[in-house]
Amino acid sequence: MSVQDNLEEQVWGDALLLNVDAVGDSLFYRLIITSTIADRTPPDLQLFRNYRSPQSLLGISDYDHPELSMSSRHAASAASEQLVWRAARASGAAPSFFRPEGKYIDGGILANNPSLDLLTEVAEYNAALKALDRGQDVVTPSVLVSLGTGVPPVRKVMAICRISCETQTNF
Repeated sequence: MSVQDNLEEQVWGDALLLNVDAVGDSLFYRLIITSTIADRTPPDLQLFRNYRSPQSLLGISDYDHPELSMSSRHAASAASEQLVWRAARASGAAPSFFRPEGKYIDGGILANNPSLDLLTEVAEYNAALKALDRGQDVVTPSVLVSLGTGVPPVRKVMAICRISCETQTNF
């Protein structure tokens, strides 16, 4: 176990993501941590949550595919039962910089800016609540915080222009 593993485990211990900020049956905030499931092609977005997924509210599988193993098939429903430090590690497991966390790698691979994915999740969650006649529990997001590494500078690449300009034909 590395120094980083020890530190993360010491800070978060056995805290489950599902229990983060739980007060009785209600949550003060909803937390989503993105990761990429890399044991399939194409890879799939994984949302680690501190609440039940819209699909689990309705009693349906988050992701059901006959060629995937039983553990992979139910990974999304077990994601809320993930240790906080493991979910954080999975989210930041950028290939070539950090080792994968099991089958999970960096969430930025599929959701570099996860804002739209999170708003879609809110819409699906609210639709599930309405389908269960729990319209009074519909959530309206007031704040969306997305932590990232910034925006890379954009530069013109002349080598591509020279190649394409020399071989370009009029269509």
